Amino acid sequence: MKLRKFGILCLVVIILTGMIGCSKNSNNDDQKSNKKEKIVIGTSASYKPWAFQENDKIKGFEIDIWNEIAKRNNIDVEFKLGQFSGLVGMLDAGEMDTVAHQMSITDERKKKISYTDSYLQNKQIVVTMSDSNVKTKADLKDKEVGTQQGSTALDAIEKDKAFMDTLKGGAPVLYDTYDKALRDL
Repeated sequence: MKLRKFGILCLVVIILTGMIGCSKNSNNDDQKSNKKEKIVIGTSASYKPWAFQENDKIKGFEIDIWNEIAKRNNIDVEFKLGQFSGLVGMLDAGEMDTVAHQMSITDERKKKISYTDSYLQNKQIVVTMSDSNVKTKADLKDKEVGTQQGSTALDAIEKDKAFMDTLKGGAPVLYDTYDKALRDL
């Protein structure tokens, strides 16, 4: 069922992207006919398997989707790198047209940006070493807890002030990427 929803989402994105070319003002069609349209896509390329760098090449599921959309619609695609916590600001500033980075849908984010239909359900989890005694949220008392800046995990921690007060230092340790947080673990 989820795979079917994802397939429908991809089809809708491809159709909508194709409509971009149809909705442009046609006054300058003769001048632009030889010029290929370009879409700029922001990503931190630091969240496998969705968007990541390997051998200085940006790869991943969302990158593959955008490359296929570009191919099918005869448009150029440019990927612009930024920190995850700054992608929405870059979008607001007009530095990019859209974002390719697994981004949870929140009411706060919906005030600033538009989303496609969700194709993945995210849950907040705690990752520890296999020999850790942490089994519940309460077990994190007086422990260092790390998360990514701008993430919904950070939002969840900050909303629970009583929990945040129990953490070592009274706040989570913030990282630019989840990879850095995991390496620190």
